[in-house]
Amino acid sequence: MGAEEGATERPSGASGIEWPGHKAKQHPINSDTLGPVNPAGTLSGIIFDMDGVLVDSEAFIAAAAIEMFRETYGLQVTRDGFAPFVGTGEDRFIAGVAELHGIRATLPRDKQRTYAIYLKLIRGKLRALPGAIEFARACRERGLKIAVATSADRIKLEGNLREIGLPAATFDAVVTRSADLRARLGTAGTPAAALSRDRGRAERAQGGQGGGLPLPGDHDHLRR
Repeated sequence: MGAEEGATERPSGASGIEWPGHKAKQHPINSDTLGPVNPAGTLSGIIFDMDGVLVDSEAFIAAAAIEMFRETYGLQVTRDGFAPFVGTGEDRFIAGVAELHGIRATLPRDKQRTYAIYLKLIRGKLRALPGAIEFARACRERGLKIAVATSADRIKLEGNLREIGLPAATFDAVVTRSADLRARLGTAGTPAAALSRDRGRAERAQGGQGGGLPLPGDHDHLRR
């Protein structure tokens, strides 16, 4: 699911997943998207969802959690078990799979171990999705405030940004919760858009106001 061409070495216990070396279908975004979205200059900011917009890290975090379950609990779990918990935050991502296997996850210990494995797995392998960096920079050049948000913890968000070469300083706000996102971004009371591959998550990030505009790709949506 990553953008790189070569396959990577799988950690033990990582069978049954779609590994990042797999060449997945990708839908690049580009600065032309901004034209029809903000013709009158009324849009004040863009909120980027981390996963599915800037990067695709699902295979990596699943592999990390699979390895954590193997070494900590002796469990052989598969990536399919994580599917219902994608996008719910890593606490539920881990605890939900543990419940499916009749055990109770020990948090935050298990999450911290998963992140430690994850940060090693992505090193030199995680790539920005096509057009993502250029689009973020184009937003800045057009005077839009930009923020990045994720349901994961900050350690993962910062690791992702560092790996793709897009410094956190690029953004006006870097947050792991959407509740106060617009206030931090400085767009409260003015139109802002949330960019996500999931329409519902985009709507929640920008306050549930306005309609949706599809971006290139089957699951990318710009909420305005």
